[in-house]
Amino acid sequence: MRKVAAVVAASIGALAVGVGAVQAQSYPKGPISIVVGYSAGGFADTVTRIIAERMSATLGQPVVVENQPGAASNVAALSVSRDKADGYTILATTTSVAINQTLYGSLEYSMDDLTPVAVPVAAPEVLAVHPEFPAQSLEEFLSYAGSNAVTYATAGVGSGSHIAAGYFLSELAGVKAIHVPFGGGAPAVGAVLGQQVGATAITIPAIAAQFQSGGLNCLAVASPQRTPIAPDCPTYSESGFDDFVAQSWVGFFVPAGTNPEIVATLNTTVNEVIADPAVAERLETLGNTIQTLDAAETADFVSGEVSSWRERATALDLRIE
Repeated sequence: MRKVAAVVAASIGALAVGVGAVQAQSYPKGPISIVVGYSAGGFADTVTRIIAERMSATLGQPVVVENQPGAASNVAALSVSRDKADGYTILATTTSVAINQTLYGSLEYSMDDLTPVAVPVAAPEVLAVHPEFPAQSLEEFLSYAGSNAVTYATAGVGSGSHIAAGYFLSELAGVKAIHVPFGGGAPAVGAVLGQQVGATAITIPAIAAQFQSGGLNCLAVASPQRTPIAPDCPTYSESGFDDFVAQSWVGFFVPAGTNPEIVATLNTTVNEVIADPAVAERLETLGNTIQTLDAAETADFVSGEVSSWRERATALDLRIE
């Protein structure tokens, strides 16, 4: 009987593997839904729609974008993590999914419940001031902050911009600055334009137009290289803070347990889409940097981001219960 049971078990296992392989080979054979964890018109939504449009043509199936905002994308992440692991439901979110693992005291999902597919774009954090602000370089800003009460606006408490700027100012530069949170990037930029706050810490896409028009000046950009959006703006590394990199990104994830071949298909598709010059230009014009990572590199990147943001949020003792 034991031999029979072993043979049956082996046969079932082989059958399951066979079915999985067939499913992967025939994928996709129906519409794909991308659930964006934020409202329409924002960073994640804009990038996702640009990519989804071309994904549909590449895969030969409709790719439908749905917005499911709430709790810094936790609502959408939980929903997708509990969905069927068949490649037909994809989560589109940002750096927040990595930050939330530390920021929130309790989550109903973890990164183990999601499989990274691709992180096609990254947008560096920047520190910017009004042209009439007394300090017009990072060195001047830090010196000024050493003897004056300086305020900086962000898109909200616990945002990547808040954590990156807070960590830089207090932990790396050793200066005190007062954080002024707003309910989004636009009002944060508006506050520094109106000179209601001293500076704003924000991602490039949210402020690109102001840099290009001269409405605001960039003090430093937290990317490995300078950004074409503000080519005269030095990196933090160039300003004496070696290797300080902080970027917001848009990432695609599927439920854990999704067939690796399906994950590879989606990863390859996204990379082919962003390699298209027309798509790349649309994304880069917004201030994004294109990232072409395979599935394994994507998983490593996301893991590194979870660790990096954990270090920063922990240093600032940030926690949302």
